[in-house]
Parts: sequence; C-alpha cells; structure tokens
Amino acid sequence: MSLDRLGAPSGRVSQTTSVDGHPAPPAILHRALSFWTRLHGVLSLELAGHFAGTGFDPALLFAAELDDLLTA
Repeated sequence: MSLDRLGAPSGRVSQTTSVDGHPAPPAILHRALSFWTRLHGVLSLELAGHFAGTGFDPALLFAAELDDLLTA
C-alpha cells in the first residue's frame, strides 16, 4: 500500500473529497493536526520536565514552533 503526501492510503484523500466522511477538506485537517502535534508536543515535554537542565528557554521553542506554523 502506498501513502499520499498526507500519510493516508493512496486514493482515500484528495483536494475535492473528504477524509473518511469528515466535512473538513484534507488540507485543513492536515494543518489542524500539524498545529496540534507540534504545540502539544512542546507543551507536554515542558510540563513533564524534559527540558530541565538543557540550558534553553522552552518558551522560545514554543514561540518558534508557533511562528513556523503561522508562516508556513
């Protein structure tokens, strides 16, 4: 089975059809999942203390991720 650019099985996603019956266009779903995974990931790592002792400010990483998502 091959995957398309969004990681779904080929033929299931296109710019004119829904994903498994979801009313939002695939591009919107991809963007929403990108926001969720990247921002949730950074926040979760910070809350779990995984950045302790790294010597950088996690708020700067969060801001950089957000900026990258908003300008992409």
